[in-house]
Amino acid sequence: MKIDNILKRKKTISFEFFPPKDIETFKILIETIKELKNFNPDFISVTDSNISAKMKHIALSKLLKEKMGLNMLIHLTCINNTPKEIKTSIKAIEKTAIDNILALRGDKRNFIKISNYFKHATDLMKEIDKNKFCIVVAAHPEGHRDGDIKKEIFYLKMKKEMGARVAVTQIFFDNEVFFKFREKFEKEIGIFLIPGIMTITKPKMFENII
Repeated sequence: MKIDNILKRKKTISFEFFPPKDIETFKILIETIKELKNFNPDFISVTDSNISAKMKHIALSKLLKEKMGLNMLIHLTCINNTPKEIKTSIKAIEKTAIDNILALRGDKRNFIKISNYFKHATDLMKEIDKNKFCIVVAAHPEGHRDGDIKKEIFYLKMKKEMGARVAVTQIFFDNEVFFKFREKFEKEIGIFLIPGIMTITKPKMFENII
């Protein structure tokens, strides 16, 4: 089910997971999802990173949809892919009958190999059929990279014009920052906005975020 259609009816709860590194972490992932399924999540997503082989997160998303009946959001990053690889990934997603794609540039730190074909998430969005998929994009309440909110709003407007229906924020520490951003977002963008929340479980996570 498309996430924007769900948001028209209710607030959502969702969970995001890193892809498992091996069979043991795969087992832990499945058991964790089984427990969290008791909260009736509206959708689940698995990140795309160098941890897993290309398209492994798509295969895992297909498995979670078919075997556990979960509504999935596919992460699709572009700086680590060629146009041919992106087209292959999109065709694979179409075959899974998953309706939602999170279109991302990607963080260079998460990939060994970087492609020079795609520079921004907007380059990727040109390849995604907005009539077939609910396109979800990232939003940065504190401004992307240089902290420029005006620039962030400018690019979000562009993404909306290209078919984005939902935005999910990067994590933030100050709720007031999010509230101010949400007010501006609702006034100038007007699509659905979901706050991204990450539980800090160890000091290294905090260091990476900073």
